[in-house]
Amino acid sequence: MRRILSSSIGIILMVLVFTGTTFAQGPMFRKGWCFGCIDLSPKQIHSLWDLKEDFLKECVPLQKEIFKKRLELKELLLEPSPDAKKVTQKQDEILDLMRDLAKKRISYQLKARKILTPEQLEKLPPQCMLNIWNMKRNFLGYRGINRGYIGRPPLLW
Repeated sequence: MRRILSSSIGIILMVLVFTGTTFAQGPMFRKGWCFGCIDLSPKQIHSLWDLKEDFLKECVPLQKEIFKKRLELKELLLEPSPDAKKVTQKQDEILDLMRDLAKKRISYQLKARKILTPEQLEKLPPQCMLNIWNMKRNFLGYRGINRGYIGRPPLLW
C-alpha cells in the first residue's frame, strides 16, 4: 500500500512539474512571436521561405567553419603549453566568422522587412527580430517539434 501511494504521489508531482514548464512559455510562444500575429499572403509566405533558404545556404558553411575553428582552438588550449599567439589568432578567426554571420543575419532581417506591408510591420511586436527560426512554426501554425513541413510549404494560391 505504501509503495502504491508513494509511486502515485511521484507521478502526480512529475505531471505538475512538466505541465508547469509547458504553460510557462505563455500564449505568445504558442501563437508565434512574429508571424503568428500578422496575416501573410501566400506570395509573402513563399517569398519569406525563399529568403530563408538562401540565408541558410549562405550561413551553413560559415557555421561549419566556426565549429571547425572552435575545435582547433580547443585542441590548442589542450596542449601542455599552448602558444598564446596561436590561440589569439585562432580566436580572432572565429570572431571574424561570427561577425560575418551576424552581418548576414541583419541583412536577412532587413530583406524580410521589405517583404511585409507597412500595416503588417505595425502589427509586429516590438521584440520581433523576424528570426528565421520562428518561420518554421509560425508560417502555417505551430505543429510541434520536428513536425513542420519538410522543404517548402504547400502552394496555397
